[in-house]
Amino acid sequence: MNTTETRSLVSTPAAYVAVPNGAGPFPGMLVLSEAWGLNAEVERLTKALAEQGYLAVAPDLLLGRKPRAAVADTWRGVGPTVLQVEVVHRWLASDWRCADGRVGVLGVSMGATLALRFAARGRFRVAAAFYGYTPKVADWTSACPIVASYGGRDRVVRDRGRRLAEALANRQIPADVRWYPTAGHSFLTTTDPGWQSAMLGLRHEPRAAAHAWQRTIEFLKTHL
Repeated sequence: MNTTETRSLVSTPAAYVAVPNGAGPFPGMLVLSEAWGLNAEVERLTKALAEQGYLAVAPDLLLGRKPRAAVADTWRGVGPTVLQVEVVHRWLASDWRCADGRVGVLGVSMGATLALRFAARGRFRVAAAFYGYTPKVADWTSACPIVASYGGRDRVVRDRGRRLAEALANRQIPADVRWYPTAGHSFLTTTDPGWQSAMLGLRHEPRAAAHAWQRTIEFLKTHL
């Protein structure tokens, strides 16, 4: 399925939009990036979701700021980065192309931490997380269904996935949380961010990425 991609303004911040072929309406997906911001890798994932029939939108989470500022917002749960997710979510849910306001979220690394933070509050219909930190919440009762993928060799988040799996199981939230023994952090990402790769052990792992992506798509189709 071919897609049409445009850069458009959502409120004032920019976002990357990928629209499936056809008249719609389509279920919506928000795509939340790593700390490197709105780059070619994010556009690749956004287009891949559109090819699966989702109206996919990737907001610019950096908003012209340094990555560390966006990461700090993510950790605190407040600030321009968090507000940007809320603004674009409202815009997408109200767009005429979005079927019944049905919106899910997919996040990678920093974006996955944001996705899990919103998912814990039931703000989306479904959430997909690739190696994100688990927010410190006392109660996951209102959480939406979550599919999450972690690398067994991840130096960054390590056992966060196990904490997530236990929390969701205790609350009987539909979930699919898995680990890939040969994968490290950023195993889904095909592009090399630079010197950070060696320091953080970032490396694409094709087999793990392919399996995790297929699981994610199947989970999204079931719950969205």
